[in-house]
Amino acid sequence: MDALTDVLRTLRLRGTVYFQADFCAPWGMNIKGGEVANFHIVSKGQCWLRVHGTGETLSLHEGDLVVFPHGDSHDLLHAEQADAVPAGALLSKSRSSGGSLVYGGEGPATNLICGHFEYDRAAAHPLFGFLPVLMHIPHSEGQDANWLTLATQLTVLESNAGREGAGAVVDRLAEVLLIQVLRAYMSQLEAREGFLGALSDQGLARVLALIHDQPERGWTVAGMARHAGMSRSTFAARFKGSLGQTPMQYLSQWRMIKAREILQTTDMTTIEVAESIGYQSEFAFAKMFKRYFGMGPGAMRKAAKESA
Repeated sequence: MDALTDVLRTLRLRGTVYFQADFCAPWGMNIKGGEVANFHIVSKGQCWLRVHGTGETLSLHEGDLVVFPHGDSHDLLHAEQADAVPAGALLSKSRSSGGSLVYGGEGPATNLICGHFEYDRAAAHPLFGFLPVLMHIPHSEGQDANWLTLATQLTVLESNAGREGAGAVVDRLAEVLLIQVLRAYMSQLEAREGFLGALSDQGLARVLALIHDQPERGWTVAGMARHAGMSRSTFAARFKGSLGQTPMQYLSQWRMIKAREILQTTDMTTIEVAESIGYQSEFAFAKMFKRYFGMGPGAMRKAAKESA
């Protein structure tokens, strides 16, 4: 399993599409900040995006996709200087035209698909920590442009279909879209910064894949460096420069994230969980686990069962 797939699966990535609708000028919608990663696809027409906090404005065109990985507040607008009202206020005043929902005035229409991605924020993996406030993927850019375009088109098609199971299909396609966005973003990176930047470095990517495939292995920095094809000092410096932590810190963090997943989804004993991620001592594992999550393995499992 490659490292990105392992991370997204373990962080329980989920995609949800709220709606596809026409917004007719004049209109302006504010999406407040929150705990989910909002995304928007312009499936027809054009509009403006205004990012709160940075003051940045962007003109969006048909086929463009934007993602706010950290859930920052932003406005979608028919014109650059338009005013925005809270999304709930705008969406509470809808009308139907040709079987489609329509919001706003009587002017030119922009068709938007809006939704969000969720992931397990309690598992503080560096994948999302290094992502920018806004990820903008124009429809024609990126080495995976064809895949991204196809995923976007399929999302639009299923959103319009109205068939049984369409909602589930659209939600799964939304998850595919995020993966394609991450791939496209990787292709745009000039510096090898963050988890995605590390994956674009052949040596670091090889080591990350091995760590994710064999977290229980008795890893050392020297051993990792050999797999990366680098000297120990070069590997250690490059790894920390990209991920902001040492190789052993990353290994320890990922072991704890995996242990948490195993505790929440299986009936393995604590010592079995410990051994599966490379600990021979149940006490040492429990101590490290509590340092990361503020509770011991037993309490974590009990909490998971109570919330199920």
